[in-house]
Amino acid sequence: MAGASGIGTETVGALAGPALRSSSQSGNPAATGPILRESPTAEAAALDLADLRSVRAFCDDWSGPVAAVVANAGVMALPERQVSAQGWEVQLAINYLGHFALVHGLHDTLRAAEEPRVVVVSSGAQRLYGFDFDDPQFERSPYDPMAAYA
Repeated sequence: MAGASGIGTETVGALAGPALRSSSQSGNPAATGPILRESPTAEAAALDLADLRSVRAFCDDWSGPVAAVVANAGVMALPERQVSAQGWEVQLAINYLGHFALVHGLHDTLRAAEEPRVVVVSSGAQRLYGFDFDDPQFERSPYDPMAAYA
């Protein structure tokens, strides 16, 4: 499974096979249309990593094997602080919590695979800033787009 734009689209294209489902944060079928046309057994399903209810629904609705999860979706340096449906700062919600919830939700299915893989794509920006465990969502300190991303 992979995203619906950028590196996600390329990942889906490279891995397209008989049991592939592609997730799209926007749920926009146009984003996954070319992959679906090339792989007649592929399916597309909406998945919003910023919304943990969407991740749970995606995992609950999943059927079939999962050989790999490529965690590559992300947002970077949003100019203003935004929060998810559950109240998490959006970069933290999408770049970390959403992927964690997805892999956790698919854990049993992954574990059943012969050689399961979880691939995490990351920029390395976390090395530029410390993580403020006392204020991870910038509720008390000024919002810094790059620190939030990192």
